[in-house]
Amino acid sequence: MSRVSELVSVISLLGDDNNRVAAAALREVRTRGLTPAAMADLAEEIPNSKLRVLVRERIESVRLAGLQERQRALVRAAGIGPKLKKKAKGNPETPLDLETGCLILSAVDRGDIDESHYTGQLDSLAAGAARALSHTRTGSEQLRAFIRYIHDDRGFVGNQDDYYDPRNSFLPDVIDRRQGLPISLSLIYMFVGRRIGLRFLGIGMPYHFILRFESTGFGTFLDPYHDGRLLSLADCRDFLKSRGHPFRLQHVRPTPNHEILGRLYRNLVQVHLARDAARRATTLSRFLAILEGRASSPATSIPWTRAGSDPGDIDDGPDGDVPGEYAREDGEDGW
Repeated sequence: MSRVSELVSVISLLGDDNNRVAAAALREVRTRGLTPAAMADLAEEIPNSKLRVLVRERIESVRLAGLQERQRALVRAAGIGPKLKKKAKGNPETPLDLETGCLILSAVDRGDIDESHYTGQLDSLAAGAARALSHTRTGSEQLRAFIRYIHDDRGFVGNQDDYYDPRNSFLPDVIDRRQGLPISLSLIYMFVGRRIGLRFLGIGMPYHFILRFESTGFGTFLDPYHDGRLLSLADCRDFLKSRGHPFRLQHVRPTPNHEILGRLYRNLVQVHLARDAARRATTLSRFLAILEGRASSPATSIPWTRAGSDPGDIDDGPDGDVPGEYAREDGEDGW
């Protein structure tokens, strides 16, 4: 028996009705260093179609279980734990690694990605931005040069033609396609800017996500979805009033990292529910529950036998009553 045939035989046992046999098979493939992607490739060689489908589903459960552990580690590393909202209250720069969180979200919903490739792409964007800003002196000059670089030189735009495409929320797709939602384009600003010492803070307003730029002696709001248009406080107030939403100063205060990530999850949950993709929405809701400290630890080492985390409430914004990106009406551009 060839090595491939032997591995296919072991992979096939993941579909065994006896959980002890299936668990032993999972331990074996892990001992051999097989990733879920490699397991999936081998599963395609299983001749029995029903068994092949079952094994595929169980391999996907293994993949998602690994990502859930990464999500838990992300929250633990931030030192936030189950009381995440209370401990991070009012701190816009919580230690939650937002960039890693966005990559985990993308892997959950679109499949495994080469994360090092996309962090490298952000590094490359930052290197270009640094060159574009090399002759600037003031904060205002830096911001305007950065905006020109992101939108004119690198071609990032708001996707107004297909606003509800899930790819608008995935960091890798936004980088590849150069288009996205208000929140995902804001993240491009934040991740690239952080690499060259520019301070962009996310502002999770009702109905729309914008940024606050701050430097010595200069600060302003801006809208990455509309080509980096600069905004005044009055502009923000007028926008909310035009939507029939009362304006409060808390609406333009910086949003903590975990709430930004939570808003991304909620946006995707809403779009999947609208597309009758309830299973994908439920999976994302479980990851959101981990982020918010509402999920219990797994009770078994066999991922596909878990009851699953509490999907939790699927609200429209960080406070449960604040509409997110997908709350806009069809045909409106969000501003």
